[in-house]
Amino acid sequence: MRKEEGVSRGGLFWVALGDGPTVVVLHGGPGADHGYLLPQFAILADQFRLLFYDQRGGGRSRTGTQRPTWRDHVADLEALRSEMELGPMRLCGYSWGGLLGLLYTLEHPEKVARLALCSPAAPVHTYRAAMTATLRERAARTQALGLSGFARAVAGYFAHPERARELTPFRVQMRAEQSVLESLGAYDLRSQLHAIKQRVLVLHGTEDPIPLRYSQELVQLLPNARLLVLPGSGHVPYIEAPQIFFEQLRNFFGAQ
Repeated sequence: MRKEEGVSRGGLFWVALGDGPTVVVLHGGPGADHGYLLPQFAILADQFRLLFYDQRGGGRSRTGTQRPTWRDHVADLEALRSEMELGPMRLCGYSWGGLLGLLYTLEHPEKVARLALCSPAAPVHTYRAAMTATLRERAARTQALGLSGFARAVAGYFAHPERARELTPFRVQMRAEQSVLESLGAYDLRSQLHAIKQRVLVLHGTEDPIPLRYSQELVQLLPNARLLVLPGSGHVPYIEAPQIFFEQLRNFFGAQ
């Protein structure tokens, strides 16, 4: 598998895997890095060139600030796209990266060809309270399984918590996360979503702590979107439902 890596002029560490049409992958967080999407996402590198990068404030990116705003993240993505001379992008946003994909598309609609949103953070801030409540309820279940360390910390995001051991460990930089959340405030993008005309694929598990109803509403508000519900999957379908998850992404990004 072909692999490239480097650092952008703005200090973003990036990695590209494979050959073919470029798909830019936006990791979750905020404040995390791209590494926890691997090795699973690398399966797509036989058909696409996957471009990952560590967002400002996390991972190996060195941008001069550990307290970014959502506008910084949008600007960073546009700067990276321009520097790497990418045309309208195939964007794949996971979790917070899905919300970032929406924010970027609203700011730069002509720079996006199509958009996949995987277990996306909702376009309205109220999902956070519901997610937090679900994770709190699942904490006792996790303790009963005897998980420890990183697996125990993330088990609540899984429909099958024992599979948390399969997730590549990562660290969230709390200052960067809090800074982005503060900049978003009590956000609500729903009234703006009609402006996104691109084809959008939304993938959401029935057991995701982010309630499915948010993605159902999202698809209703987007003019050209389709929802794929993943039964029995939590927030990490690339581990819990990999066959259908990656099959759908292949079809979506590979179609002309």
